[in-house]
Amino acid sequence: MRDGKGVDIIINAHDLKYKEEFDVIICLDTLEHDDNPFQTIKKAYQALKIGGIILITVPGINFQKHGYPSDYWRFTEEGLKVLLKNFKKLKIKKIHKEIYGFAEK
Repeated sequence: MRDGKGVDIIINAHDLKYKEEFDVIICLDTLEHDDNPFQTIKKAYQALKIGGIILITVPGINFQKHGYPSDYWRFTEEGLKVLLKNFKKLKIKKIHKEIYGFAEK
């Protein structure tokens, strides 16, 4: 989103061009701000090595709106399953107002 200490690159996840380069992708509390989370998850899937894992947290239905940057989505466990449908070994758990997803490519 912005430059700062420890920031290597700034890029919209929709524009990622990595192919099977990462063992782990961590996506914490960002998909609600993404205008196309399906594209982001598609790019993340492409970027993961075979056997790589993705860890995601998203706000559930009752999570308060927080508008910076824009706040587009709230998720259900079923919605996260749809987002991660191409992954295997999918584990989804709801804790309070957050939904946690763990999946393997």
